[in-house]
Amino acid sequence: MRYRLAALIFLGAIAVPFCAQAANGVTGNGLGANGKLINGGRPLKHVAFPPIRDWSSLRITLHRSGCFGRCPAYGVEIHGDGTVIYKGERFVAVTGEQTAKIPESKVRALFALFRKGNYFWLHDRYAARVTDLPTFVTSISYDGHSKQVGDYAGHWIGMPDIVNQIELAIDDAADTEQWTKGAAH
Repeated sequence: MRYRLAALIFLGAIAVPFCAQAANGVTGNGLGANGKLINGGRPLKHVAFPPIRDWSSLRITLHRSGCFGRCPAYGVEIHGDGTVIYKGERFVAVTGEQTAKIPESKVRALFALFRKGNYFWLHDRYAARVTDLPTFVTSISYDGHSKQVGDYAGHWIGMPDIVNQIELAIDDAADTEQWTKGAAH
């Protein structure tokens, strides 16, 4: 949060949002008169969430990039069988690759959150016109279906809250803090 405030102060407390998602049904800058994305931050054309047939094909990912400051940069991938693969990049307690296993019930709960949030009916990217902040990218793939959503201060332009909820839920399910903050978390 400190970095976001610094960016706002640096920019004179003016954040100019944008979203050019013509491929997802939003034209121009896609913003309403209130400076937020139209249609509740969703593409104009509804995309249904496909059912899953093969749990072993499921892959859920989260990547958090660095920023101008010391933002933790890492990625995590969760498989349908509960396998977790973490890759620490910088400003984390553990760099490199680590693996763990979580209960399949946690994987199914994550999948349920993606479904509840109509993840396939989100824009591919939510980005505010600011600089020096981290980017968060989530994805889900299974049975030949895949979707990725980028978040660069997306909440400033009306990104649906579910995107942030999914980001946090992936971290929570994978217990990434054991690697990002260390054993004392």
